[in-house]
Amino acid sequence: MDNARAKPKSNKELEAYADQLWESVEVSALGDTAFEALSDVVVDCTYDGKILRANIIFGDLVGLPLEQIIGQPCEQFDFLRNNEIPRCEKKITSQSGTEIWFDRLQLSMREPKNGDIFIRVIGRDITQQKHTEAALIEARHQAEEANAAKSRFLAMVSHEIRTPLNGIMGMGRLLADTNLTAEQRNYTESMISSSEALLLLVNDLLQFGREDIAANRINPEPTFIAPLIAGVVELLADKAHKKDIDLGYGLSADLPEKLNIDAGRLRQILFNIIGNALKFTSKGGVRIDVSFCDEHLRIRVEDTGPGIALEHQASVFEPFEQVENTFSRTHDGAGLGLSIAKKMANAMGGDIFLESKVGEGSVFTLGVRATPLIEAKKKEFLNETVLICARKGFEADLICELAARSGMHVLHTTSISEMREIANQWPYPSKIIIDQRLTDMAPLEQIEFALPNCQIIALITPEQRGTIGAAFKAAEHGFLTRPVRPSTALQVFANEIPMAKYTNNAALTVTENSEPKNYKVLLAEDNPINALLACKLLERASCHVTHVTDGAQAVEKLNAQHDYDIVLMDLHMPVMDGLTAIKAIRQNEEERGEKSATILAVTADNQISTNNAIMAAGASGILEKPFNIDALKIALEAKTASMG
Repeated sequence: MDNARAKPKSNKELEAYADQLWESVEVSALGDTAFEALSDVVVDCTYDGKILRANIIFGDLVGLPLEQIIGQPCEQFDFLRNNEIPRCEKKITSQSGTEIWFDRLQLSMREPKNGDIFIRVIGRDITQQKHTEAALIEARHQAEEANAAKSRFLAMVSHEIRTPLNGIMGMGRLLADTNLTAEQRNYTESMISSSEALLLLVNDLLQFGREDIAANRINPEPTFIAPLIAGVVELLADKAHKKDIDLGYGLSADLPEKLNIDAGRLRQILFNIIGNALKFTSKGGVRIDVSFCDEHLRIRVEDTGPGIALEHQASVFEPFEQVENTFSRTHDGAGLGLSIAKKMANAMGGDIFLESKVGEGSVFTLGVRATPLIEAKKKEFLNETVLICARKGFEADLICELAARSGMHVLHTTSISEMREIANQWPYPSKIIIDQRLTDMAPLEQIEFALPNCQIIALITPEQRGTIGAAFKAAEHGFLTRPVRPSTALQVFANEIPMAKYTNNAALTVTENSEPKNYKVLLAEDNPINALLACKLLERASCHVTHVTDGAQAVEKLNAQHDYDIVLMDLHMPVMDGLTAIKAIRQNEEERGEKSATILAVTADNQISTNNAIMAAGASGILEKPFNIDALKIALEAKTASMG
């Protein structure tokens, strides 16, 4: 067998090797002694291809005594063939049948006695090295196969667990919107909260099991920061309200409105850090401060929890580690949230730092690189007086600080009786904010003492909108929903929101005269529970739904009727899966010259590889399970905005 691979070598290294061999020959007049002393295979040949001499290592290799080798043609021996290649790797089979790899080098040399030129061929046994290389290649191949298998496993687990969770949570929410007894509502809310806790655990475990938290997986995009922060805080607000603790956030005056940053990663980091703070805080509250400095977005999360001893602070960022790591621990969880958050922060060019003292709470500070796209707008200076009646804590502090930065004269009290006294003293407040946790008085009783041109604003929870909030609005006053959005509070301070129209922190709502949009939706979903849930949610969003159970039916429907506003396509379906259906739809549209339908892939698998495959197939976007009515509405409005 003739196996040779050219192995280029620098001239300098070849010359050095030749000099070393030349010196070994000239050590004594008896060159043969040094020749035989070399441990590598060495053969000297004439320029016309005859063997001049060889060492015993070569004789052992070919199984012949040296006297029978001298004078033989070089081409007779596999080791000496391909002499036009100066350096190569060559595999030969020895007389014993063993395959041996050599690193073969041939050089032109001169006889020390008469100056005749000959060719020296040297071979070093690299069989063990080749075996090691082969083992490494095989190991890498097996590792790649294992990673691929893990990805398939995670995708399967994600789908198989999240799909029934989607049904449980969705049906629970639908049930909670019906007329229930107090006992039934309690059971329903317990079912929803338990399924939400399970979903968080599943998400953490799946995220931890992935290898895609790396710098090359970060996807920066133009992002409005204030709405992102608000969305995370408001999503977690219910946890704070149930524990009767404060939750609020403040935005620095110099915070850019828009940054180029990975919004998805940032949202998950904040969800993990703030959620962790709420989890371990039973009194006081959690405060979030957002600023921008030195090309870094900085988010400081402060809590009044139990604090963390210095010897435990480093371990909280390790996977599966908790300060309470005993059977008697009082908080559930896998201990993955902070570990995942730190990995993501590192991948985004930043980090998370912890400051904490036992009994004094903790401060987690996130810093990640970001590029400003739209600078902060200058705020108007308000020369008014605001009286804030709220219990001491982070929420009151944040509202007071916001009003003060706006130029307002701020008065703060924690007592309803003291509030009444201050309200009738100079300087008379133009706004009075009353924390409804401080009083049991009916809304009209709270309003009756107000002086002319003074607006009473109730500080309430989202659940109180339809009762206390509605009463204040009906009396032409207003309310703010906790946690308070700074932008909404500023609009209220500046009288930019008519009292009869704003109902929550999202500012103005749809007017009564506006009619809901009736979207035509094609839903492809084979799971009957998820199909029922999606249909109900879509019907509540004023959609007309056509439901099919596989991708082939979806393709047929669109071929027959190509006027759907949006198509919701599940990925895992019988007959024809979602990806194949999307590709078929796009091909049909291209052949017919039709406008591309808006297709959202609906999946419980949020792996980056899956998302890339979805977009490559031609989908317009992705809707992740489990979804709710708000997510569906946002998707519908965003994807059909360009059609109107």
